[in-house]
Amino acid sequence: MSDVSFADFKKLDIRVGKVLSVERVPDTEKLYKVQIDIGEEKPRQTVTSLVDYYTSDELLEREVVVLTNSSYAVTNNLSCSNDARRAVM
Repeated sequence: MSDVSFADFKKLDIRVGKVLSVERVPDTEKLYKVQIDIGEEKPRQTVTSLVDYYTSDELLEREVVVLTNSSYAVTNNLSCSNDARRAVM
């Protein structure tokens, strides 16, 4: 793995948010759809593969680190964003 320069690190928008809702993604084995409050008007939506590690109740209300300016993605026809705003947990 290569090192990340400080200039590249400064480009990241990293925030702490609170998990508002967690639900399993239908027809998948490992995915949750998660709504996260990071202090904006609307919560951010992301998809995470944490089913093997946490129950939905363990994630609910938990504070998590969110990378808010990552590349847009679609998984199983489920958008990983709200209104083109991105989040990676």
